[in-house]
Amino acid sequence: MITFLNLIDEPKYYAHVRQIRWPNGLKCPKCGSETVIRNGHDHYHSGRQGYQCHGCRANFDDLTDTVFEGHHQPLKVWMLCL
Repeated sequence: MITFLNLIDEPKYYAHVRQIRWPNGLKCPKCGSETVIRNGHDHYHSGRQGYQCHGCRANFDDLTDTVFEGHHQPLKVWMLCL
């Protein structure tokens, strides 16, 4: 069954969040280091990228330190609400 929510491409939302959040390149939200590597994807939200900072060894993802962090609703639901 096709629903309205299925028509929304969640990985594109995560790509857009990354583009807005880090327009000049990826930086660690904890220490500001630009030496960051990709560190897998979220198991439930495939578009959500994980990272690890080489400077402070912090692990973070696309939504760390945003208003969307810690919520269990998919990002596509939040975008529809906005």
